[in-house]
Amino acid sequence: MDFNFTEELTEKDAVILFFYENSNKLGKTAEDLNKKAGQAISKSLDSAFFKGKEGEVFALNTPFGTDFSKIILVGLGDSESVSTEVFMKSLASGIKEVTSSDISSVSVVMENVKRADIMAANGALAVSLATYRFNKYKTVGKSSSEFSSVSFILTKEESESAKKLSVDTLAVAQGVNEAKDIITEPSNVIYPETFAERALKLTSLGVNVEVLNEDDIKGVGLNLISAVGKGSIYPPRLLILKWKGNVDDDNYPLCLIGKGICFDAGGISLKPARGMGKMKYDLSGACAVFGAIKALALRKAKANVVALLPLAENMPDGGAVKPGDVIKSFSGKTVEVDNTDAEGRLILADSISYAEKTFNPEVIIDIATLTGAITVGLGSLRAGLFCNDEELATALEKAGKACCEPLWNMPMDKEYFDLIKSDIADVKNCTDTGEAGSITAAKFLEFFLRDDKENKTKWAHLDVAGVDWLNTDKPLCPKGARAFGVMLFDKFVRDNFEK
Repeated sequence: MDFNFTEELTEKDAVILFFYENSNKLGKTAEDLNKKAGQAISKSLDSAFFKGKEGEVFALNTPFGTDFSKIILVGLGDSESVSTEVFMKSLASGIKEVTSSDISSVSVVMENVKRADIMAANGALAVSLATYRFNKYKTVGKSSSEFSSVSFILTKEESESAKKLSVDTLAVAQGVNEAKDIITEPSNVIYPETFAERALKLTSLGVNVEVLNEDDIKGVGLNLISAVGKGSIYPPRLLILKWKGNVDDDNYPLCLIGKGICFDAGGISLKPARGMGKMKYDLSGACAVFGAIKALALRKAKANVVALLPLAENMPDGGAVKPGDVIKSFSGKTVEVDNTDAEGRLILADSISYAEKTFNPEVIIDIATLTGAITVGLGSLRAGLFCNDEELATALEKAGKACCEPLWNMPMDKEYFDLIKSDIADVKNCTDTGEAGSITAAKFLEFFLRDDKENKTKWAHLDVAGVDWLNTDKPLCPKGARAFGVMLFDKFVRDNFEK
């Protein structure tokens, strides 16, 4: 996709114009087009067809007197309350009108849009997200035409500013879209070894990539990760990605950890057949972290961030871990495996302990498609946030709100831990009753933080099981993988860790 930020209206396929619900004022470019089109734009504004409501779209097809195939009117709602999110979603709705036609380019006129440079830069991100497609394996009925060019029409000063700002927003777009690619790939293509091969390509961007293989994992005592991967022909891996953007500091104050179950059959506690094909998306947390590290590297973020991606397949096999098994974790704490389909928390638990011992970060954030319970509680609108620090929770909520990846802070009362106490080990990996499934999963993870009140690690867990695979199209994400977390992490790092 080519993005241009220019002063002149040059594209001749389609043009997008923005209007408000409480104002139908035409800018200079819109007025010129209106005259050429025989007042068709102003007539549409005066009719009942278009009111300028948020996300509303009205298309004038092959307007007489102009060179355009379409003139698309897009509503932004109330002119006093147009947030970046509103603009991005509304533009994405207008772009959908373009991509549904055989049109390769569009001009987006930014006159009358407040903070036009910032909005245009984020508009480029919105278009990248909205037009994402995974057509790699399609051989029949694949469209030969490709929507390939967007020009934002601004003043000279605004266009220069937008061009600079878009370097960062398009870096984030690349991180999101590659994360989506990996999530969407079938499990016969992406498994621990091949995921590691993709991660090694980040070295070209300056990311330090270390791959712990099966022997390394066993050798350092990451027994929970090893146990989960025992049932698959594809052995587990632990990827360690380091982005050192602050070269004057050797510390890594932030650690991101992403659950990377490349396929989840449930292990011996086998899942039902219906819908199991979607379980390739159980590596979404790892992909979100991967995408975030790529975005940070592409935009040369002035921060040091280390990421752990524990990767395994959870399969049934004669050698697979069994319900009732007891395993000694990396931390030394013992776990009774009550249900092998509660495997994500096992690989995350070892990763959290390993991160604390190896890197001693100030903040650890893990992200995972962890529980069906969070989907019951929050649906597909928000991810669950579980946190041991109020300041960290507030910062994450703020970042999520700013980048269209909202969170909901969940309770973490100490009494919930009673539901996962084991009779024969330190803890069991799930409840017998099924109560508070997402909360007890979070309490399980919290248990593996070191018990050091003088040197307490700030920790947050994001349960994205309900938000990371969409069954219907959304303005900023077509049906399928969402890669929830890439934009949130990038924004969180920018606001809290960049120097």
